[in-house]
Amino acid sequence: MGDEIMDIKSFILVMKNRFATILLTAVIMFGISAVATLFFIKPTYEANEYLLIGSLKNEETVADTQRVNRMLASTMDLINSSVVLDQVQQTMEIDKEELLKSIAIKNNQNSQIINISVRNEDSEKASLIATTIAKTTVRQVNELLNVNDVEVLNKAESDFEKVGSIQVNLAIGFAVGLLVGIGLAMLREYFDDTVRNYHEIESDLGLSVLGEITINEKKYLRKVKRQSGKSEPIKENGGNISAQSN
Repeated sequence: MGDEIMDIKSFILVMKNRFATILLTAVIMFGISAVATLFFIKPTYEANEYLLIGSLKNEETVADTQRVNRMLASTMDLINSSVVLDQVQQTMEIDKEELLKSIAIKNNQNSQIINISVRNEDSEKASLIATTIAKTTVRQVNELLNVNDVEVLNKAESDFEKVGSIQVNLAIGFAVGLLVGIGLAMLREYFDDTVRNYHEIESDLGLSVLGEITINEKKYLRKVKRQSGKSEPIKENGGNISAQSN
């Protein structure tokens, strides 16, 4: 328990001593994320279409439920198949790989609704792709499966919304900067061999310090200058003071 407390104290001391490093790193990462978000990263929009499978009436029998479940599975497979995607690709004149990356098909458990979600940097294009997929799916289900229990729930045009926000990106950039700053602070502390106080001497060497002398650095520097009689630069390195003279 005592070692854990000492580790926490040591960590807090490192954070205090390296606060400038941590803060500077966080500010730099925040600035990078701000520049990237405002000037380089284009906003992404998500459009959604909804397909209703079967009827929402409460008087459906067990057989009807099983039929709806089969139609759900079949429709979802059909949406992801080349039967639908090839037609959408030709209609939209879009690359198939781009099309596959932009769409997501969702269905909650015990739900008769299939959600077709499309993401794109162009809001109108995302909306048009989602609408085209939904209408193509309904048409193919009716033709191939010979059923009329699949319909589009949405209005004529699918709705869309902006994905993500500038504030979230900036917050993530600052948080990442803090983590990187703490990592750099710990790394600098690990490679820093400077002895700052007698506690470090006792800890590293296992020796007890008998006394400590406090030197007024300003008075000491003036005294060294008077004794040397020259104005050579005085070098200060950590807690050790040295003077250059001939």
